[in-house]
Amino acid sequence: MAGVVVGGYGGGIARTQRHFNVDDYGADPTGATNSNAAITAARTALGTEPGLIVFGVGTYLFTNGLNVENGTELGLNQGVMGQGASLTTVKFNGAYCPFEFRNSAWQFNTASEGGEGLSGMWLYGWENTNTNVHAIRWGDIGKMRIHDVHVAGFNQSGDVGMYASNDIGWSERADIECSVEQCSTAYLFEGAMPNGTNPFGATSFDYSHYRLNFVCLAGQDAFVLRSKAGGYKTTMNGVKLELTGNCLLSAEGEPNEAALFRIGRDNADQAALTGELYINVETSGDLGDLGVAHYDFMMGGAGPFWEVESKVSAFGTINLIPFSGVNFRAGTGHPRNFAFAGLLKNSPTFGSTTNSQAFQPLQLVSQARGDYWIAPSNAVQTIYVREATAGTFTIDYDGTSTPALDFDASIAEVQAALEAIPALTGNVTVVQGQARFINGYYADELAYGVTFGAGLAETAVPTFTVDDSGLTGTADVVVRNTGSANKTLTARIETGNIVKIEETAGTYRLGLDIGLLTDQVGTDKDSPFGLFGVDIWIKQPTTGGNVVLEGPWFAANAQSGSTATFDWFDGIPPVLSTEADAWDVIRISTYNFNVWIGQHITRKAIVDPPLTSTSPGVKGQRAIDESHEYVCVDTNSWKRTPISSW
Repeated sequence: MAGVVVGGYGGGIARTQRHFNVDDYGADPTGATNSNAAITAARTALGTEPGLIVFGVGTYLFTNGLNVENGTELGLNQGVMGQGASLTTVKFNGAYCPFEFRNSAWQFNTASEGGEGLSGMWLYGWENTNTNVHAIRWGDIGKMRIHDVHVAGFNQSGDVGMYASNDIGWSERADIECSVEQCSTAYLFEGAMPNGTNPFGATSFDYSHYRLNFVCLAGQDAFVLRSKAGGYKTTMNGVKLELTGNCLLSAEGEPNEAALFRIGRDNADQAALTGELYINVETSGDLGDLGVAHYDFMMGGAGPFWEVESKVSAFGTINLIPFSGVNFRAGTGHPRNFAFAGLLKNSPTFGSTTNSQAFQPLQLVSQARGDYWIAPSNAVQTIYVREATAGTFTIDYDGTSTPALDFDASIAEVQAALEAIPALTGNVTVVQGQARFINGYYADELAYGVTFGAGLAETAVPTFTVDDSGLTGTADVVVRNTGSANKTLTARIETGNIVKIEETAGTYRLGLDIGLLTDQVGTDKDSPFGLFGVDIWIKQPTTGGNVVLEGPWFAANAQSGSTATFDWFDGIPPVLSTEADAWDVIRISTYNFNVWIGQHITRKAIVDPPLTSTSPGVKGQRAIDESHEYVCVDTNSWKRTPISSW
């Protein structure tokens, strides 16, 4: 009953090979009776050699899937072929999986060998009441091919439309085109290898092209990449992922915890995706529907963003289309974990941008608003003993000096020497600082970080002076004093490159928290490398005086090793507006590895009545309110631009 089929399998290269048509083994193409026996017989005839199981034109019903659980899965260079998604329908009402493709004896020398995969059929699951069914399952096999396949109706608990699962090694170089409609999860890519058990470091779905189309109801995830519980570092590297479809809304009052795009199982899951990413997805529902749309981007599990290990680094186009009803809602994705270069539109999490950039953290090309907080400022001073080879030095605090300290004095020795000064007893803590990073290299120096607390907390302390005349070598000692009695108003750059501040009157130190955002220098990660700009908008209070800024301050950490310095562009610290309700904009940017430049632009808030397109003005004049920027293009003619489009 075996024959030869010659054709373009799944739109690929024409080939000749063994095939086994289920009709020849007694399958019922009307779907009236179960075709289990015929399909099993065709699988037995196929054996372990390369070849295809072929379905004809019609509808086939069966319940005993070809899967690992039944010991009948398809292996290397084996596949299943129908006559086209519009011509062949396979109704599966069984458990586990109708078609599984797996290289169960995966070894390095077979890792790149392929499975012929699946083509030309509609997998029909609407009548299947079993849970945890995977319409298509494959893993640990190379060069997987899926083409002209439509999956629909596998919507019970735990069901998945297309499930890629690596239990042994990796699956790479796939070429997959699949349409999934109303399954509990449309596409799930999952690796199972625990940390340390995979000799290659991770399970992967790398170097592949995925063209995935879907329709998802409320509660149904569209695309998920993660490790299994206990698994480690599942990746899709060097892939081209095209995700198109529709996320429908939930009914009014019903919860919808589903996501369009979910990377990582929990905060410790190092799932990662790199390559090309093209997402064109709409949300739809009846106009006026009060249901909630899917989350847009979810990263890891619940918890603070800085604990999330999962990553995305990609370029391409993301277009989230609010066709009708409510658009997507913001997920737990965060710029630290989601670096994207290209066109981004209508993401509640990341905003919109038309800037094509190198791989910068996403908030630098989006318009998400950052946040800020106010905290007490304790003085921190760092003493750098640079390029000394022998000798001694002393430290002086407010007229009192320590005994002579060796050029390579220990932390404990410096702590004891400072504690011997009466004004510092019980008020200082000395830790090992890190050498500074200067012109691309760590300096040859010892650093002692001194934090002032207890009786000297929130105090502007005198700066240490050092007598280094007893040192030999090309030695010098530098002291950096970041002390202040004023509270620090810290803008968190990680959550947006525009930070809007409305505070009570007072004098504040301006702080910048760039956290773990960029390539790091120093133990507290305060290097500005990779960032290129942040706007701090400060609104003067309506009453009670005005806000005054000391000037930017970076790491509030005695172990800091960064030489991040700051200069105002014109050399003059900013003098903020004294007018009530006026806005000041402090623009801070970098021009090389470790130097920040600040510019101060005072912009008056537009008050009632607002500007109109014909308000009096002078060409070139600019004004701004909380939502628009206005530019006078000619007398009595203004152009208005939404801030969200900057």
